Amino acid sequence: MILITTSNTDTYNNPTILGILTILQKKDIPVKVISTTNYFKNSFSNVEHINLIPFNFKMNYKSILKECIKFIFFHLKISYLTLRFTPKIILGVDANGLILATKFYKLYYLFRFKKIPIDYLSFEIFFKEEGANKINEIEACKFIHRLVIQDSLRDKLLRTENNIDEKVHSYFIPVAPYLFNNSKKKVINFREKYKLSPQTKLIIFFGSFDNWSGAEWVLNLLKTNNVENIKFVIHSRYKLNVANETDHKLLELANKNSNIIISNDYIEDSETTIEFLKQFDAGFVFYIQSQSIYTGKNIFNIGLSSGKFSHLMAAGVPAITNNLPTYFELLKKYDFGYIINNEIELQKLLNEEINFSLKKENCIKLFDEILNPKIDLDRYVENLIMKF
Repeated sequence: MILITTSNTDTYNNPTILGILTILQKKDIPVKVISTTNYFKNSFSNVEHINLIPFNFKMNYKSILKECIKFIFFHLKISYLTLRFTPKIILGVDANGLILATKFYKLYYLFRFKKIPIDYLSFEIFFKEEGANKINEIEACKFIHRLVIQDSLRDKLLRTENNIDEKVHSYFIPVAPYLFNNSKKKVINFREKYKLSPQTKLIIFFGSFDNWSGAEWVLNLLKTNNVENIKFVIHSRYKLNVANETDHKLLELANKNSNIIISNDYIEDSETTIEFLKQFDAGFVFYIQSQSIYTGKNIFNIGLSSGKFSHLMAAGVPAITNNLPTYFELLKKYDFGYIINNEIELQKLLNEEINFSLKKENCIKLFDEILNPKIDLDRYVENLIMKF
């Protein structure tokens, strides 16, 4: 049995973890996912999801009794889980998942005198200079057996920030869809649904619609850009909420501007996503650096950890990105689309005539040669199950 510990709400949406879980399901390896949220919708027959109430002790004289009770129940629960089953290996997802993994590690050693290896699956890098509390994460990194990360750039940064021993082996696995059969799944015919001519260019923004993902740039573009042969499609990862200021501005613009289409079409999985994206002529991929520990240097050094970018490349859809180191280097070799530095350049680009079809093969080549996780993910999972 494999144990996965996480506090991320998107664990079951992460292409890398989905790939791991799907391979393990095919090999009938049991998995338990312990998380601090009940957000997950588990569709894996071999996976048991266990919800664990998150605990952060807060020293406050008004609530000291309540906090102490929470502390006791939290540790009683993980002690009970430790007695209930013993995994062959623990996979800690990101910093909080790794810290939780080390709690289980210590309890297994205390109760069963067993040292269970821990692998660290890192998808976020937190930097001390940006205010991240690294003490517990750095301590937890002393226990890791192997590291799963996206590329050599992010590997170097994480090792430096977390003082990871050079003896810890890294697997470089881009956050990209693991394609099992490439079968063509049925998706909505977008042009037919919205009665669009073949001459109309479709540019899609999909994923989280927020300022860190370029929402402000897109909103300003939509206010002023009325190119007749371009339709802008917004396919938000989450349902748009009128109470949210950014979402509200978008919905207002969509009501006034016929060049904006809000897509609510259901997308089942990565393969469906790719078939859906194949209908578009280009896609926006923006990561705007801010002061947050999630969207600061972590975003600037996005590396090969963008699922949005990798899905577009797998679909052969050229990307319009902002100027980040990884995209700059990839563009020089593969010419996957266009890089812009600011909103003015974005406006100028879309007002020029672009032949996106010439770049389709470049995108697919980039995916096949750089992003496709199949070889390294297979190798990693084979090592995971060697003891089974």
